[in-house]
Amino acid sequence: MITLYGFDTANTIKIVLLLEELETGYAIRPVNIRQGANREPDFLALNPLGKIPVLVDSGDGGPPVTITESAAILIYLAEKSGGFLPKDEPDRSTTLQWLMVQAASCGPIFGQSEYWHHLASQENPAAIAHYAGLSSRILDDLDRHLANHAFFAGEDYTIADMAHFGWMSRRKKAGLAIGGRQNLRRWYDTIRERPATRRALNRVYGLPGAGPAMH
Repeated sequence: MITLYGFDTANTIKIVLLLEELETGYAIRPVNIRQGANREPDFLALNPLGKIPVLVDSGDGGPPVTITESAAILIYLAEKSGGFLPKDEPDRSTTLQWLMVQAASCGPIFGQSEYWHHLASQENPAAIAHYAGLSSRILDDLDRHLANHAFFAGEDYTIADMAHFGWMSRRKKAGLAIGGRQNLRRWYDTIRERPATRRALNRVYGLPGAGPAMH
């Protein structure tokens, strides 16, 4: 049995996208980060850093496997299932490359944009402008890449796309826009229309205490 500890966040959405595509049985344990549930002792026992998502896999008869960090969880599930991560090179490395672009570059910048745009207790125009500029440049780079590729790693939908879609589905909260970026919009709409994507978003935004859907 797979248990996912998460909430209505971009990083949680990434994992639920993959779980729904795999059509595997799983349960979501909501961790309301707005109420500090991620700092409670029971959760810190799973992840001392107090971050979601956390995946616990107890389905193979051995000791449960606990994994933190969304990129690591995506790789674990993809390798275990044999889906959405190519086995052959160079496709495998290309997929991992674009997964890490999201985890190391896009995610942190978009997260800062969301904080200064939406969450900060005091308005800071300089910070808002700074991260808006960085975010806009990243979106332009992604759009340019997708001009020649159906998906981030090529012609197939992979965990790299799921990682990027997590943040793109919540872009409005971070003050991001993709309206004028035709390639990024085409990519986003293609994934949004997948049945598994619709199920995943409904599942995440249906969690107790979750905010309204942003997509």
